[in-house]
Amino acid sequence: FGYVLLILMVNVHYSWLYYAYFIGMLTCAIPSMILLEQGSAVDGKRGRLAWDETLYETFKRAYITPTQSTSGFPRFCMATFVFMLGTAPMFFLLLTVRDLVGISDPVVLQRQFSVFSINFFASAAVASVLSGVAPKTGVQVPPATEILEDGEESPGSPYSPITPSRPPNPAHQAIREQKVTRWRNLIITTIIFGLVVLAQPSVALLGSEKARSTAFFVFSIIFGATFGSGYARFQDALWQVLPAGQDKGQANSMGFNTMCRLLGLGLGNFCAGLILDHFYTGNVPPGLAKDTDQGSSWTRMFSMFHSGETTQIYGFMGYVLMCS
Repeated sequence: FGYVLLILMVNVHYSWLYYAYFIGMLTCAIPSMILLEQGSAVDGKRGRLAWDETLYETFKRAYITPTQSTSGFPRFCMATFVFMLGTAPMFFLLLTVRDLVGISDPVVLQRQFSVFSINFFASAAVASVLSGVAPKTGVQVPPATEILEDGEESPGSPYSPITPSRPPNPAHQAIREQKVTRWRNLIITTIIFGLVVLAQPSVALLGSEKARSTAFFVFSIIFGATFGSGYARFQDALWQVLPAGQDKGQANSMGFNTMCRLLGLGLGNFCAGLILDHFYTGNVPPGLAKDTDQGSSWTRMFSMFHSGETTQIYGFMGYVLMCS
């Protein structure tokens, strides 16, 4: 909806979107917090915290215990962190459209940026839905895995090891094959996503602005589809590596994985910004320079919001290193 408004309000500087985002975030967060508080009051047993824990014990249970899991969960969190590091270029689409595609007119830049962003998120949504469709095996799959009190899987579990005295069950074997296929698809999707990000700066090598715009239009669709598919598959794989059992801290493990995801996202954006800033050329886009000479409304809007980022151009090698 925000990108649609950007298209409709191309003659207004996009800085209003930051304030609208802040207000919308508070508006959506406050009702959620109220509902969570009401849920804790209704279910006192589940909502009650262990107030007798020390700060160190709470810290250990949240940040140290999840790293000691033997289910492959720590390595999966590291993979999630690395994957989110590679998503940084999608937060620099506006600069990419200006510097690599070569669109300098502020009105056209805002319109094209909105179109490319809509393509990205629409493709990501469609790809995430398609990634969640599991293939049919034709074998009746039993209910959820039975977990014993000590957290170990029951002998009839589809995830228990196959031994000579325990021949494979067809239904259990089908589940194993599904898991292998899902992990293989996750690896393939992640590799394709990395290659797509790496190829992003090649758009600037095309001759005309029209050709670059067309190529980036297609790129935004592929970029969004690979990101959406990879993100959805990571969420699916998370449930397969969570520690089994009620006392294994699954809630803390999920929180720890979310922290790794956000840490990779924030650190990736920070590093990408540092790289681009190092390749700042100091040039001014021709369209902006022309508006400045004429004293247009865009120039007054720029000075009002002190938005110096639109007067900067970053070098081609900066984008190459950022996407690498």
